[in-house]
Amino acid sequence: MQRTDRTARIDSLQAQYNLLAREIENGVLDWCFANETSVLAHTGLARGLLSGKRSLGFQFQANDTRARSSYFSDEGRQEKQSLLGALDRLSKRTGRSVSSISLRWILDDPRVTSVLVGIKSRAQLDENLQALGWRLDATDRGHLGALSDACPGGLAGIPAHAALSK
Repeated sequence: MQRTDRTARIDSLQAQYNLLAREIENGVLDWCFANETSVLAHTGLARGLLSGKRSLGFQFQANDTRARSSYFSDEGRQEKQSLLGALDRLSKRTGRSVSSISLRWILDDPRVTSVLVGIKSRAQLDENLQALGWRLDATDRGHLGALSDACPGGLAGIPAHAALSK
């Protein structure tokens, strides 16, 4: 990025970032922040796993790319289940949706400019909008971060659009 930025300014970066895909924390977010490059996080809900609507082991249709997603794989199952359980408990305690908490965790990072989300219904839009206008307290944010740290890296896998082109 540094080499490219010397030739042509990088105004924004779209990168996969969520509680299960944190690779951009290894220098990329800091570089973007220092160079005033906006970060548009995508896949904030880990293909739906961090929305509270689909559980680990959910059986997707064969033509659904999530059927081959590392997010839903058995890799790190216990660690992912601990994170999902904490999100569910926090949702019940605060009255906020699991998806809004997952998105808020991203938005609370001052190096992230925005989160790109997809929606399939008005209900999903309403749940995602619950992520606005509040912040996670430091204890809850730290707890989710620690549980996330325990999950295996590299779960992002192949982007959905790349899987469709095969």
